[in-house]
Amino acid sequence: MSGPILSVRKLAVTFAQGGGPDIPAVEGASFDVGAGETVAIVGESSSGKSVTAMALLGLLPAGAGTVVSGQALFRRDGENAVDLLALPDRAMRAIRGRDISMVFQDPMTSLNPVLTIGEQIAEVLMTHDGLTRRQAQAMAIEMLARVGLRDPGQIVAHYPGQLSGGMRQRVMIAIALACRPRLLIADEPTTALDVTVQAQILALLRGLQAEMGMAIIFITHNIGVVAQVADRIVVMYSGQVVENAPVRDALDSPLMPYSRVLFRTVPTYDAVLARRQRLPTIPGHVPDPRHRPQGCTFHPRCAHFRPGVCDGFRPSLESARSGHEVRCVRWEEIARG
Repeated sequence: MSGPILSVRKLAVTFAQGGGPDIPAVEGASFDVGAGETVAIVGESSSGKSVTAMALLGLLPAGAGTVVSGQALFRRDGENAVDLLALPDRAMRAIRGRDISMVFQDPMTSLNPVLTIGEQIAEVLMTHDGLTRRQAQAMAIEMLARVGLRDPGQIVAHYPGQLSGGMRQRVMIAIALACRPRLLIADEPTTALDVTVQAQILALLRGLQAEMGMAIIFITHNIGVVAQVADRIVVMYSGQVVENAPVRDALDSPLMPYSRVLFRTVPTYDAVLARRQRLPTIPGHVPDPRHRPQGCTFHPRCAHFRPGVCDGFRPSLESARSGHEVRCVRWEEIARG
């Protein structure tokens, strides 16, 4: 199959606020995900990362979040592309959990506390693959073993509250991968875990990805893990994609001033040992989506701000070089130093 398995084009999402105009949460987001590729969506809190993922899966809060425009073309094996944003609920439910799955940040809020681990994995298999309960229970044990949990035959009878945080996250991955999806969306899957368990979960995801050939959208604000997992980086700021590039190109030669500072906020190993490197910070904060500034939304925090230029109009995402897009009117001048 040629071409990306997911093509998101000009996705716009708003949230209703009582008595006032709708709040723009995502404005015209566009990016592709190739087969077997890992795309990391990065940015500070309130940048629109998780809202983008929830919109793609039809999981926006009912009556609050609304997709107002855009396309998300998803290509299934042997079928033409379907627009996820235009699917009726029943068709979306058939794709969600089978062709596209999601792992959330906090498994304790995602797992049902009154159902056993085995019941929760089996439910997915019986719903999407039509397995009997006996078959689904056997597959649940197999999936728990594949995600590296010891004594899976006993764990299927446990409840989420009986497991550690790292074990619960592995269970969430087992549930998400039970039907061998073509695309996995991982929304901050390691944030609540300590560094050792985080490394184990990242290694597990990479191994299962290689085994299954699935693509991954990895949503995070932790730039430190991006180089470990990503093939491509999509940087979001204030509801917009502001840079999109191969991971090495983005980390070594970021073009958007926001990306430049964001990527430098991660300490190097030597600097941590020496304890003498002063890390750069980004002054200010992400603007309130109800009152975004005119022009480039980053300009109030940008060291390269030029009055009358950066605040004059809203720049579009443009191709800077092969496979590298940036949203900055002055990127060429800044790159020249």
